[in-house]
Amino acid sequence: MGERERGIQFSGANIENEIKWLRVAIGNDVAMMTNSLLAWHRFEFELPAQKKGVWVPWHLHLEAEGNGFIYVNGRCLGRYWQAGPQHDFFLPDPWLNFGSGKTNIVAISLRPMDMHHDAGFLYTLYAVALYKLTVKRKYREIGLAAAEALYQRFNPHGGFIRAWGRIDESISPIGTGLQTDNMAIIDSLMNLPLLYWASLETGDRKYHDAAVRHADTTLKSFIRSDDSVYHAYRFDLKTGQPLGGENFCGRAVESHWSRGASWAIYGFALSYRYTGDKKYLAASLRVACKFNELMNGDAIPVWDFGLPSGEAPLRDTSAAAVVACACQELEKLGAADLLISKMKKSLLANLCTEQYLDFDENCPGVLREAQVGFNGAGSAQNAYTSWGDYFLMEALDRELHGVEPWW
Repeated sequence: MGERERGIQFSGANIENEIKWLRVAIGNDVAMMTNSLLAWHRFEFELPAQKKGVWVPWHLHLEAEGNGFIYVNGRCLGRYWQAGPQHDFFLPDPWLNFGSGKTNIVAISLRPMDMHHDAGFLYTLYAVALYKLTVKRKYREIGLAAAEALYQRFNPHGGFIRAWGRIDESISPIGTGLQTDNMAIIDSLMNLPLLYWASLETGDRKYHDAAVRHADTTLKSFIRSDDSVYHAYRFDLKTGQPLGGENFCGRAVESHWSRGASWAIYGFALSYRYTGDKKYLAASLRVACKFNELMNGDAIPVWDFGLPSGEAPLRDTSAAAVVACACQELEKLGAADLLISKMKKSLLANLCTEQYLDFDENCPGVLREAQVGFNGAGSAQNAYTSWGDYFLMEALDRELHGVEPWW
């Protein structure tokens, strides 16, 4: 199948609908067809008429960017993996049309290789939320495509969702020469609701099972015996055995990044909501109690609870906002004691003071002094952040109006 064949992108759900295909020449502007969660491509070809008594095998050689499924004349030929060993596929004769003027159609659904762990943050709060609001099928399809892209990042040997980097590459651009294919991060607990939702929506247990295994791995490896939390952890790619902690957002590997703790408190509470497994609820409560203890009466937590004395106690309002949301979830689950409820009220009250809440309508941010930074002493700084603003709004909407979150 040569360069003369047509490459076509699909924009809808029915692969037989000719009207919605965008025609482009192979090799021209192909990049524009991959900037989405799921892109359909197809090409047409003819085969010579078969000679009586002569059988000629036909096969498809495919080099494509992404992972997905191949369909020949409406029948599923199999799955294509860009990083996999198979790029040649046998075409069954009964599926093919032979002779002049008889067209064969190969359609390929492809998902990009560079989707990262934040698919849950991005698409639970976008596509899944819009589907729940409008019941429009297009948003359901986007949400399910995002869940499948996230699922592809699941490593079955280690039982974790890979955080960074393309899934066909071991090295990530997040750091020079940094291996990331064997690493998970605490943040990904908040991506699991997308997988739980996809499982409930489709009836396919693979999403649920991957989410549970990731939650189990996080509970086993990320939560220390004193209920503090690692930011990242590495695993042996062949055996799945844990190799040790890593850090890319806190002060040090063995410190206790406060926003990492907030992801753990909220994430484990959400996994309990979806699974009913009490070990997740217990983990959420343990990390929450540790968080409250280490705040030591402060209005807003420091960005890392492992800061040595004498180092500037930079605050992180975004961690406070996430924990407030987590406390609300624990209350909804009937698991919050007076300490949890008191911490929630204190955090919300302090976040809504003029010291931290920006009332300037000309300012694009809302919540002052959220923390950003990249690994190590002196790396943290304060900024307005999208996540700080979002979780504050979620907490206020739930507290003042009883609006349930999209997770």
